[in-house]
Amino acid sequence: MAETTGRIPLWIIGTVTGIPVIGLFSRYFLLWFIFWIRFISVIIG
Repeated sequence: MAETTGRIPLWIIGTVTGIPVIGLFSRYFLLWFIFWIRFISVIIG
């Protein structure tokens, strides 16, 4: 962990910024997935 910007290690910055981004993407993907399952089931039956 030699790379630091000032006093803050980069992995801390990556973790702190990465968690909300992953959360947003997973939430969006889940909503899209549920929508498509419902949409396809309506088309089929």
